[in-house]
Amino acid sequence: MYKEIVRLLKQRRLYLKLTIEEVSDKIGVSTNNVGKWERQDCEPNAENFINWCEALGLYLNLSAEAHHVDHYNPSDDEIDELIQEFGEVNYDTEYENFRDYYRSQNKTATDWGSLLRKWLRNAVIYKRERVSKQTTSTEFVQGRRQRLYDQANLRDQTQAEQARLLSYKKH
Repeated sequence: MYKEIVRLLKQRRLYLKLTIEEVSDKIGVSTNNVGKWERQDCEPNAENFINWCEALGLYLNLSAEAHHVDHYNPSDDEIDELIQEFGEVNYDTEYENFRDYYRSQNKTATDWGSLLRKWLRNAVIYKRERVSKQTTSTEFVQGRRQRLYDQANLRDQTQAEQARLLSYKKH
């Protein structure tokens, strides 16, 4: 089963037209590591495996029970960890945007924590892009918001399809 997952991860990378270097930068590991993982010369640890999946826009779902975003309340420790990890952006503002978006979409998920982490990771990336381009135009901000919404919608559609396939296999 692991070999099939790795094959799918490599296919996903190629589909997204990402290089191994781009994926390794997103994960924060060396290019050699990602190459070895794809060739199955070695296996990543659990954290790197999750980051590898997220770098390709995929999320692990280990729970079958989905909840609305209103039921997600991160602990103080989790908030402190997120603020420390994603200190470049305003946590409160991004958390409010995250909740507002998922409320407006009436989405359910099984792991809001990983979705929030991905949201914050993208917020940092877009902030860095904006700073590097020395622009504060509304077009850039609107484009950023649209990209976040598009990524979230694609992920939600993928999760819904996976759930549908799992329920189909059970019957």
